[in-house]
Amino acid sequence: MPTNFQRNVINVNIKLERKGEEFPIERGVKQGDPLAEAIHSSPSRYLRNIDWADKGILVLNERLTHLRFADDIAMFSRNCNRTRTNVSKPR
Repeated sequence: MPTNFQRNVINVNIKLERKGEEFPIERGVKQGDPLAEAIHSSPSRYLRNIDWADKGILVLNERLTHLRFADDIAMFSRNCNRTRTNVSKPR
């Protein structure tokens, strides 16, 4: 992978809301770390217990609530407060 591409990926900033402050993405648990499996499987078990019936956003008449790939999770909601509620109250 080209060095300049790696540098750009590491320096990405995230902004949760249009009004929110940006914060940098930082490195965390790496693959191969003995804790990685426990840390990444816990959210998946948690997400399975959420009632997704009225959550997420509509895309082509299908409700899109979250995407999971490897150890990454992206959640979708109409606003940040609703996402916070979805995560803090799984049932």
